[in-house]
Amino acid sequence: MGIKKIVVICIIIIVLAVALHIANGTEINNKISNDGHIASSLSTSYSEKTMDVKIIKSVRDNQAPTDPTINGLTSVKVWVENEWTFFSTDSEGDNITYYVDWGDKCGGGTWYGPYTSGEEVILSHRYTFSDKLIINSLAVDEHGSESNMTYFEVTITKSRFANRQFQNLFEQLLNMFPRIRNLLNL
Repeated sequence: MGIKKIVVICIIIIVLAVALHIANGTEINNKISNDGHIASSLSTSYSEKTMDVKIIKSVRDNQAPTDPTINGLTSVKVWVENEWTFFSTDSEGDNITYYVDWGDKCGGGTWYGPYTSGEEVILSHRYTFSDKLIINSLAVDEHGSESNMTYFEVTITKSRFANRQFQNLFEQLLNMFPRIRNLLNL
């Protein structure tokens, strides 16, 4: 993670130099100390004027949270709200946000959080069709370090309750409109 920040700081300094149209006499220095400090400096002269810019940024080596564990039912019914628990810890105690893709929408992942490191998070979801799907999740700490993606397989089956509800509704509609019943020969 520290290397990414160094690259970003260096790019900012270069963009600043270009934006100020400084071409001649520009000196850019980037140094990383053993204690995690990044020192970047830009010294330039343009039309006999000198400008010095120094940026010192403290960057600690940030550890990613643990891969989230997902617990819950592996077989659920369509249209029934179910709960799964998500759990991850961060060694530095940073807050954690979970990315969860329930598997039933293309590009349908959702971010949940932030939550305290080590907090068991209960999330609910309702599937609208039967299938065998994968719940994907990863944990991200407040500094942007990501865990590995974890997977949890769920089988979604038709709900007899949902079928019964549809059947009752259909019967009510046929009773309200007897001509439809006659047209359908029911």
